[in-house]
Amino acid sequence: MERGRTTRSPLRKYWDRDDQLEDFSLYRLYLTHKYTNGKWVKCKKENIVRILPRPSGLRNGDQWAEFCRVKVILHVLHRSIEQLNGNSDIPWSTIYERHIDIINSDPIDLLGQAFDEEAEISEEESYDEIEEKEHEEYRYDWMHLAEMGPNVHIQRDADLGSRDMDRKYNWTNDAQQQYSEEDIANASEFV
Repeated sequence: MERGRTTRSPLRKYWDRDDQLEDFSLYRLYLTHKYTNGKWVKCKKENIVRILPRPSGLRNGDQWAEFCRVKVILHVLHRSIEQLNGNSDIPWSTIYERHIDIINSDPIDLLGQAFDEEAEISEEESYDEIEEKEHEEYRYDWMHLAEMGPNVHIQRDADLGSRDMDRKYNWTNDAQQQYSEEDIANASEFV
């Protein structure tokens, strides 16, 4: 058991996998199996594998070493970190280049492929992003209320009934359509 953890990490579960799963990379194993009751069970459908953090794949960029490390750990078969880097200070980029064929033959993950230069954004594309952000900023009342959660304490209820949604709804006629006059008259007796 890892020190300070109450459960085994996803990486530790992968390292301790059965011999029958020896041919699975970390990414492929989590894509096709789930870990239940101490055993790996094959899933009927493909799983979604989230990778956090997501370092940039820009070659020789600020996050290049981290990108290489994550890609190698995800796609190269191993039982320990030492097995990957041989207990030495080999840079992750060197290990990545050594195993590039294996990494590229595995299913594509959310990090994608490495790239040499960042794509330039044209002026039209940048304006599209600004317009999209402007549309995202407007939120309906129900969205705001949904964010509050079920146990929110509303300080003042002055807004209730004064919203467009409340004013436009025909509350009186709706009740008359759903209930008879006798039911409405007896509503005061309803508990």
